[in-house]
Amino acid sequence: MLRSFFKNTVIYALQPFLSKLLLFALVPLYTRYLSTGAYGNVEYALTISAFYAAIIDMGLSNAFWNFRLSEHRQGEAKVLFNMLVATTASGMVLLALYLLACWVFPLDQTLTIWLVLLFLSEIGKKFYDTSLMLYTAHDKPYHFLWGGLWYALLITGLNFWFLAYLQLSEQGVVYAYVLGAILAGF
Repeated sequence: MLRSFFKNTVIYALQPFLSKLLLFALVPLYTRYLSTGAYGNVEYALTISAFYAAIIDMGLSNAFWNFRLSEHRQGEAKVLFNMLVATTASGMVLLALYLLACWVFPLDQTLTIWLVLLFLSEIGKKFYDTSLMLYTAHDKPYHFLWGGLWYALLITGLNFWFLAYLQLSEQGVVYAYVLGAILAGF
């Protein structure tokens, strides 16, 4: 049992590390194909998007473990459905508030479009995040490892495709993240 524990611990720790390492490998690509201002705009949009994703999660992944392990077992499917509905609803409410704020305080139109696309993709990416959580809950460390690496490889490949091959500059990075989240959500 101790051997299995350490093996699973290494696998569960390895996945986020390898995924972040793959995404870190995009930095040379960005610095080669993006101007300084474009790189700053992309990082700004991705940071705001990550903040948005953290807000719409609302700690629901922690609630999943609470309901799954408590004496009031609600049924995994019911808890997951409620989590996804709550995440989608909160995401749409925040998106509506963002659009209202953009109408009242006009921002750069391109940045607004990018953020709307990224926000919508973050809602869809919650389905992917939920599948990784389920792999952990059902003690499937290799599914968790390959599921996480698949997403990082997808994002990396799409960035190379849109930036290096199609030479779409800033839009290419946004398209890569949006398309990656949509595909991962499915």
